[in-house]
Amino acid sequence: MRAKPAAVTRELVHNAMIVKNKDAIASLNNLLKLPFDDATDGFDGIVVYADEPQPMLYSLTAGKKKIQHDVVAKPVHIKGAFCNVIPAPVRKP
Repeated sequence: MRAKPAAVTRELVHNAMIVKNKDAIASLNNLLKLPFDDATDGFDGIVVYADEPQPMLYSLTAGKKKIQHDVVAKPVHIKGAFCNVIPAPVRKP
């Protein structure tokens, strides 16, 4: 991925996606709605990989409060896990 919005910090993403802090989720949602580079209408969501405490994929669809997550048991299952957490499009293609 190219550059990300500067306000989408590692700490904010960690607190929103892993810790599931409601304030951080709200802040991240607000940032996802803002135009950035080619994403002139903002972003549909965010997908995050974390390997602590175990390999996991997390996603947040813009405008939602619930974090989707899936365990990545082995590298072979990464494709299935990614498909389970990919945010649904919030705009028509």
